[in-house]
Amino acid sequence: MQVKEDEKKFKAYFLPLSVGEEMVGVLMLWGFDLSEEDLPSAMIFASQIAIALENARLYHEALKASERRIVLHQASQELNTLLVPQEIYRAIHRSVQRLMPCEAFSIGLACENEEMLDAVYLVDREIIEQPRRFRRDISLSGRVMQSGKSIIIQDLAAEPNQIGYHYGGKEQVRSILSAP
Repeated sequence: MQVKEDEKKFKAYFLPLSVGEEMVGVLMLWGFDLSEEDLPSAMIFASQIAIALENARLYHEALKASERRIVLHQASQELNTLLVPQEIYRAIHRSVQRLMPCEAFSIGLACENEEMLDAVYLVDREIIEQPRRFRRDISLSGRVMQSGKSIIIQDLAAEPNQIGYHYGGKEQVRSILSAP
């Protein structure tokens, strides 16, 4: 605990809010003049606050995880009833939008010709674009298909070797998640 005094002689106490070894915050008390006997109680109070904050964080994480599982379950139920590919693609898109924000969305399928990739579903800012065919060796989707691993690009503008992606709207995509 650190103690600082300001010009008006009020004391400020800074108590760490820790859960285990992890510091989750700081409790600041101003104007109180804690005695040496008060310090253990103040530290216990700070520990209880830290535990309450951590419990709230864990509770919200559990709620979000539960919501994601519900979305995935509903998506699987809906997909089992659909037979037309475009309806399946739209259902997948709706499910992804419920899980995360996405201004642009695409589904690419491997062609029998291993050099090409069919982008069978393209949406940019809610506008559905016509399907297109891309060379696999120059597309991000092709790299994902080749490696079998997801690619996450947080900021496309900060990636010197990446080209901008857009197929509908004038604005280019800034972050990308591409999964096999």
